[in-house]
Amino acid sequence: MYVFYPIGGLANRMRVIDSAYRFCTTHNKKFMICWERNQILNCQFNKLFKPLKYLKESNSYCYIRFLYKVERRFRLVRWFVQMLEKCHILKIFKEGQYEELRAFSKKGGDKFLWVIVESYSVFFRTEEDDFLRDLFQLNDLMLQRLKNETKAFKNNVIGVHIRRTDNKNSIEQSSLELFIEQIQKEIVKDSEVQFYVASDDTSVKEQLLQIFGAERIIIPTGIINRDSEEGIRQAVIEMYALSSTNRILGSYYSSFSEIASSIGNVKLEVLKK
Repeated sequence: MYVFYPIGGLANRMRVIDSAYRFCTTHNKKFMICWERNQILNCQFNKLFKPLKYLKESNSYCYIRFLYKVERRFRLVRWFVQMLEKCHILKIFKEGQYEELRAFSKKGGDKFLWVIVESYSVFFRTEEDDFLRDLFQLNDLMLQRLKNETKAFKNNVIGVHIRRTDNKNSIEQSSLELFIEQIQKEIVKDSEVQFYVASDDTSVKEQLLQIFGAERIIIPTGIINRDSEEGIRQAVIEMYALSSTNRILGSYYSSFSEIASSIGNVKLEVLKK
């Protein structure tokens, strides 16, 4: 049995689930995905999306983290983990050990009772490399919220995702000035264009609203907060609202921009110095 632990934020976890499903269906592996609520993403999967039969809520990842810590400090624990592997009971793949995982799966990985895989990024692709958006169907409540969020959309709506807070790469490479300049260019092309602005920084949205006006700038109705259920729900709504636009102006080094683009199969233009 392969057990996957998606770690990190919302978009990172969605990429891992996509990769896990591809990997196990391609290699005909039994698998399970464990979704953990924590300070980075404090919301159950089913509160966002329709249930997946192979995904369950679990806090068991805390034991894996504990094992990592004690394994580094105590020789006896390292020996014990090695014995579990030799006896084909447990094999653990950490983030980044993807070549090892692929080789392992081809050389008798089915002999092991448990194969643990942690990841926050894409680790497996197929030739038909289209994001498996069907894995992430909004539940009925979220679908209604999305309809309310996008009811002001007209013919030409451009999504704008400006990543801030803890993402230094986005802050340094995708400045607010770049977005302002591009928005001005888009207005010259189409005087009726609208912009749906999603950002984890309230001040950014307020600045754009002040510069371009409410008739031009559509601001999300809620506030994103990673450590609350409502904050994560709002993040999903903004991601799917972005995916409902004609195209997206995104931030550098942001998986959120990328997943929004993939969900709606809309063009993503990353604004970067």
